Amino acid sequence: MPERLDPQEARQGSRGVPVLKVLIVALVLALLAWAGAALFGETSDPEQPTGENTIQEDATDEPATGAAPTVD
Repeated sequence: MPERLDPQEARQGSRGVPVLKVLIVALVLALLAWAGAALFGETSDPEQPTGENTIQEDATDEPATGAAPTVD
């Protein structure tokens, strides 16, 4: 018959300060990585995007003078 252990001895690991330290260090490292990615993204974001898909808006509120297309 297997020998009986008390619940404290049967546990694989104990809770407490070591686990809390690991969790706090992991949280701080995740926040530092997030801040670094945010700063890098902010510095590499161009002021005026270039490419074919950019839309230029008119500064005036005047309607266009050309005739509108009609549907027959």
